[in-house]
Amino acid sequence: DVFLDVITPCINKIATCDTLDNYILWKLKKFPTELLNRLAPVLFDVLHSYPSNPNCYQFVEILTLINHNETNKKALIQYIITKIDDIENSEIVAWFVLLYQISLRDFLQEIKRIENKYTAQTDVLYSFLERLFSKLSEQNMPDVDIDTLSELVKLVYKYINTNQDIHRENMGVFTPTCRDNAQHFRSHLINLLSNNYLSRKNIPNLLELAKWFDSVDQNTANYLRNNADKLLLKNEDPIWSESKIV
Repeated sequence: DVFLDVITPCINKIATCDTLDNYILWKLKKFPTELLNRLAPVLFDVLHSYPSNPNCYQFVEILTLINHNETNKKALIQYIITKIDDIENSEIVAWFVLLYQISLRDFLQEIKRIENKYTAQTDVLYSFLERLFSKLSEQNMPDVDIDTLSELVKLVYKYINTNQDIHRENMGVFTPTCRDNAQHFRSHLINLLSNNYLSRKNIPNLLELAKWFDSVDQNTANYLRNNADKLLLKNEDPIWSESKIV
């Protein structure tokens, strides 16, 4: 394999250095997926052999671009989880973003663990989650079921409270803050629910979420109920089709 013969020595050299090598790894991220798939065993071996190398984040970032089997996916998730214990570490947000991209279910489980760990340090927890949700506003939403998305929605609304929103309607040009971006992410999730999950089978989910919103944000609760009502009136499987009309 000519590709591996050329690139493997480069990866191994980077793995044994104590300095960041952004250029080569940045170029690798631009490679076609079929080439990166062949590189996966090399990268996993590097992570196992050099767990403290400063380039580990970029190695994992490349691995997130690869189509993994379940075994490798679980190994990647477990590796990332080892990096996300201390939310006062400046790098933890980036690691959580990678976990979000790979497995939203595991992302939510780890957030719950962090919540339990920092129960007595609410200011630290709120600050961390605001920075995290701000960063997630820049990411593509992974494909998930409506139950998982609803759980994420509840989490974001819990920490990005609408009563503390920044309103910029008449402020002209401004530089968005973490709070602005977090609010944008929160709105984006509701838009996803409205645009990508409007099916009659999801009516119970929308109504359950609307009930939860009754004590959180009445406008959103009414919005979700309105969408559910529209779905009730929508006939997804019409009895008559044009071909049957004589």
